[in-house]
Amino acid sequence: MSHRRWLLIFILVALIAGVWWARRNPKRYPNAYIADQSATLWSATAQVRRQVGTLGYGERVSILGRAGELTEVRSAGAQGWVDSRLLMAPALWSRVSQVLSDARKMPVQAKGHTRTISNVHIEPGRDSPRLFQFGRNVPVSILGRKVAAAPSSGTEEGHGADERAPSAEEKSGLEDWLLVLYSPANPGSSPAAAGAQPDAGPSIPIVGWVLSRFVELNAPRPIGDYIGAAGRRVVAWAELDTVADPRGAKPQYVVAATRGGEGQPCDFTSIRVYTWGARRMQYETSFAQNNLCGRLPVL
Repeated sequence: MSHRRWLLIFILVALIAGVWWARRNPKRYPNAYIADQSATLWSATAQVRRQVGTLGYGERVSILGRAGELTEVRSAGAQGWVDSRLLMAPALWSRVSQVLSDARKMPVQAKGHTRTISNVHIEPGRDSPRLFQFGRNVPVSILGRKVAAAPSSGTEEGHGADERAPSAEEKSGLEDWLLVLYSPANPGSSPAAAGAQPDAGPSIPIVGWVLSRFVELNAPRPIGDYIGAAGRRVVAWAELDTVADPRGAKPQYVVAATRGGEGQPCDFTSIRVYTWGARRMQYETSFAQNNLCGRLPVL
């Protein structure tokens, strides 16, 4: 048998062995998770294409290939191309799960809602990986506060026409970030603005860090007005108890507040306790302490 024939036989055996091995060990594609409320699944990368499905936040997909800013993925029920920016790596998703587990054990410091479109990050800071993007008037619970350096130049971050820009006195090179928790059923933190409709959020909880100036606190009335009249802004509050009143039970509060803009070294600098005065039928300050350097949580 000639050398050429032996070479052909060897190549044929190698091909058969390769096919057999591939069938026994199918290709495993890396996984990813959808990082937005919804992600459109397209039939192709071309401009002329059709929508073949929609994927929801946290849905796991297998990555099949990449082309520019699009990634081909396969989900449990469909296959197509999706914006690569809407995908989250498994390692990051694992961190999200851990942060959510920890957040559920933390006491709520305040309730509020988003003032504008707001990016949610895994850590304080605009350079931290983005996990999600809230719409306007999304109800959230505030769990904590941290300070991070503000970028020297503008970066992609949620903003809106009604966003309050920091004044010259407030610009310190630092930004306040709030750890917030969104729950699909969170009736205690509905938007405070009159007529505001909550943005339809995802069906699963979301936790992460949001720029504090994108969140408006829903301080209990008229406590927020009392704090504002004293030249302070509310940071956190907790209900101590309730007292009987002819018009219904009245809650009594401990409230943490601060002065100045973002980047302050302390989470709060004053404490007030407001109790209900049955004789005057109004809240009264039963305790006040200023010049503190307090850290959350309040209680």
